[in-house]
Amino acid sequence: MKILFVVSSYTKTQLRLQPWLTIHRIGLHFKRTGHQVHVITDCDSQEQEDFIIHPVATLRGINSSQILSAIESIQPDKIIVCVSPLSLVSASWYRIFEKYNAYAFMSNAFYTVVEVFKAFRFMTLKDCKEFGRQMIVPRFVWGRQLKKRFKGVICQSINTRDRLKEALNSKIPVHFIPPGIDFELWPLKKTKEFGQGCSVFLYAGSLKKIRGYELILKAFSQIKQKGITLQLLARGADDIEVQQIRDRLSGYGINCHLDIVGGWIPAEGFREYLQNATAVLLPFILVPSELPVTVMESIACGTPVIVSNIDGLPGAAGSAGYVVPHADVQALVRAVKKIHLEKSECQKLENACTSVRESMISWETVSQKWHKVLEN
Repeated sequence: MKILFVVSSYTKTQLRLQPWLTIHRIGLHFKRTGHQVHVITDCDSQEQEDFIIHPVATLRGINSSQILSAIESIQPDKIIVCVSPLSLVSASWYRIFEKYNAYAFMSNAFYTVVEVFKAFRFMTLKDCKEFGRQMIVPRFVWGRQLKKRFKGVICQSINTRDRLKEALNSKIPVHFIPPGIDFELWPLKKTKEFGQGCSVFLYAGSLKKIRGYELILKAFSQIKQKGITLQLLARGADDIEVQQIRDRLSGYGINCHLDIVGGWIPAEGFREYLQNATAVLLPFILVPSELPVTVMESIACGTPVIVSNIDGLPGAAGSAGYVVPHADVQALVRAVKKIHLEKSECQKLENACTSVRESMISWETVSQKWHKVLEN
């Protein structure tokens, strides 16, 4: 059987992030089980040797001819397409899916007007354009396109599942399949003592406002307790950018010890940071994808999380973390102080990590669930 994935920006450097991580793991499963796996993407991904890559100039509607030609040349038995509300109404080449067994992978988050309004002060012009253009597409319009073009929809968070079901009115099936976890890569940490009254709060990711970076800085500028370390893993930042970050942060008046590490950290090194942290900070203002896998990786390592109450974050955190209202500085301050000052509460959260970890599923199980959806 020929399986085709259609996804933008599919490159080797993206494979630790969503939705590319899921696509890569699912694709590897199909390949191991004897199927031929193809990927159509809008960049040259020839360094990614796991699958047969078909690069196209762009996945926008203006490039319909090249995309349709690529799909017809493959003649896939099953197609999985990463879609968004905007692509559903603007990509004219989607019409070809009516003649194939095609499934939509809805990896982007859905937000209400209220949620976006609260996030507005943390959004750049680029963010406003990116999230705004998805919201301007009426639900009944993109919902109609989903029902017309696809056999079903796959999503990774309960929140997205519920909003999709409401929009689609049970006309096509919506399958909730959460991401998997590499249990051997993210083992439970050994009990670590940081010293009396010492706590390490870790933020990892690009330093973007919508990821909660500015929110964290504003919160920690108000925290005066001693013994707190704020650790920033500025993914992708070089030495010059790290120094610029240090220079910029000097104006925030953060009273705690501050560590900044730039660049891209190998998984082994990142795991060590997760295991050595008291808690991982994930107070997203808006989540570009449904569910950042860092929340699962952290909990699997036995480290509690502080997340915002949007999209799939609360469900993924469960009892292994605190859920704070998004874009709420004072709520984040209270959560950090509680974990730092109440060691019994911190221990309770760490214990909860074990039970939440046990509820997670492996990528092999996730792949089998995908396989079953496509076969049916």
